[in-house]
Amino acid sequence: MAKTVNDTNAQQLRGENSTLISQPLADSFPLKGEAGGEGQSAAATASPRGEAMGAVDIWKEMRTVLLPPAQSNEEKMQFVCVNGRRYQVPKGVEVDVPLPVYEALREARRATAAAAEYERSVRAQT
Repeated sequence: MAKTVNDTNAQQLRGENSTLISQPLADSFPLKGEAGGEGQSAAATASPRGEAMGAVDIWKEMRTVLLPPAQSNEEKMQFVCVNGRRYQVPKGVEVDVPLPVYEALREARRATAAAAEYERSVRAQT
């Protein structure tokens, strides 16, 4: 089971205004309800603003992630900032992160893959 460090505890641990999440992001991390996910989550059944179906605090909805381990010349943590909330997600360790952080990491992974594919296609044309 993944460990979670909440905002207050992380700030006390780091002595900063950052949140330390002590688990990494997996190569593939589908959201609950997607193929390979763990079923429909409460956040997925609510409207984006939490209207009509009752308010849902998406910051309390947690997802487990595992980032690839850092190379010797890389930072050991991945910085993520969503709506002014800052997190340091360790690489190479499985951790629980709030849904918005999970989605930001997932979209960053998708954008990196798309950029790599674009570079390959440009190189193939030359």
